[in-house]
Amino acid sequence: MDKRLHSWRREYSSSVCDQVFAGDCEDSRVLFQRHWECWIHHWQTAGQEVDGETVAESIEKGVGYVGGGDLGGNPLFDLVLALAVTRRHSRAASRFQDEFFEEAKCHARKLAAVFSREDPLEWWTEFFDELGGFSGRPAKLDRYNGRTSLRRWVPIVLWNYLRNLLRKRGRRNAKEGTLPDTVRDAKQEEIPVEEQENFATLSAIFRSAYEQLSSEDASLLSLYYDEGLSNLEVASLLAINPGTATRRRKRAEQRFRELLLQEAEQRNESLQSLQERIASAGVDFASLLFSVVENRDEEVTS
Repeated sequence: MDKRLHSWRREYSSSVCDQVFAGDCEDSRVLFQRHWECWIHHWQTAGQEVDGETVAESIEKGVGYVGGGDLGGNPLFDLVLALAVTRRHSRAASRFQDEFFEEAKCHARKLAAVFSREDPLEWWTEFFDELGGFSGRPAKLDRYNGRTSLRRWVPIVLWNYLRNLLRKRGRRNAKEGTLPDTVRDAKQEEIPVEEQENFATLSAIFRSAYEQLSSEDASLLSLYYDEGLSNLEVASLLAINPGTATRRRKRAEQRFRELLLQEAEQRNESLQSLQERIASAGVDFASLLFSVVENRDEEVTS
């Protein structure tokens, strides 16, 4: 398998890098590790009865083993492209923008009409900077792990970026005016200490479980519960069929519930007591998850 891993490095880096990642450089070792982890992940999802070489060939063809099998592209190539962008290879940067800029504009228009009236370069330049880490911030592309293609991954990251951009604008505009009456009244409303403590405990459990989800599962639940997108909208955003979107959502929800139970047990809470807490708090599963995602995004962007 080592031979195949090295061949991926040479083949794919020659097409997008300013110079091929040499076998003894640090970037080459990073790429080797990322390709290895990508291959292992897809082999594990395929089941150990499937030959590793067969899995490798499938990945190169953009075929996986879960969610309908369509990865949307070749993650092995995408891992090279992502690394080359963060390492400031001009060929990689041009290739990335050629492939994703037009599609990004379409996603932006779907999110909010305001993006149809603006020059897309105003937000794309900053978004691309965040992806590549060119201004000193951690590069988001370093978090890309090849479990799906960049064609699937980039729209989710873009959606979160644009949503947070709209929130920042909203907060900036709010500073120039006054809070709506309903918000002001809610802030003045006194909540019993017991209810506050109960909700704080629930939020801690939900947040801890949410942060243990894979980036794919967390982003997917965010689209459904935080953004409030329909199944058809999620499927359109990720360029998958609605049935696949439903299966992925159910799988992410199941994993989240498993993590919730683990967190509850660590706090000496049973499933029944957790359900009772939710009931007494007067909120449902979706509302709690929305609260956790919303607060986590606020921390990340602040």
